[in-house]
Amino acid sequence: MQLKKGNKLQLIVAEVKTNTDAEMFSKQDPYVKVNYQLGGKEQTFHTSLMDNAGKHAIWGDAPTKNNSTDIVVEDFCSSITLSVMDKEVLSDNQLGIAWTDFATLCFNGGGTEWFKLYKGNETIGQIKIISKYCSEEKKEVASIVHDLPVPV
Repeated sequence: MQLKKGNKLQLIVAEVKTNTDAEMFSKQDPYVKVNYQLGGKEQTFHTSLMDNAGKHAIWGDAPTKNNSTDIVVEDFCSSITLSVMDKEVLSDNQLGIAWTDFATLCFNGGGTEWFKLYKGNETIGQIKIISKYCSEEKKEVASIVHDLPVPV
C-alpha cells in the first residue's frame, strides 16, 4: 500500500502493562494521552479512564470511542507521543511515555505493535497500539467502525 498524505489512520490504544503500581493504598487509574501535530497544531486524544486497573489496563482490540481516534495523515515523519497517566485528585501523574511516528503506524496498512514505556532511562512497561491505515482506494479494507471527529 502506498503512503499518501490525506489518507486516514485509525489508532487504537488496546492495552498497557506496567512493572509497578504508582499507588500506595489503592490501584492506579490509568488512561493514555496521545499527542501529535495536525495542520501545524498540537492535537490530543485521551482514552477512557480505567478505574482501579492497576498495572494492567485493557481497553480492547476493537475500536470504540473510549480507545480509538481517526487521524488524517499529513506528515509521515511527525511524531506521536503516548503518555500513560495515572488519574489523581489534584494533578495526574505520568507513569511512562512511548514515542512513534506516522510512518511506523501506517507501514503495510498498519498492524499491532508493542512499544516500550519509559520513565527517564528506565523501561517500566509496554503499550499495545493497533493501527489501520486506509488509502482512498481501499476504504472498505480499513474496517473503520465509526467516524470520530479529530480531537482538538
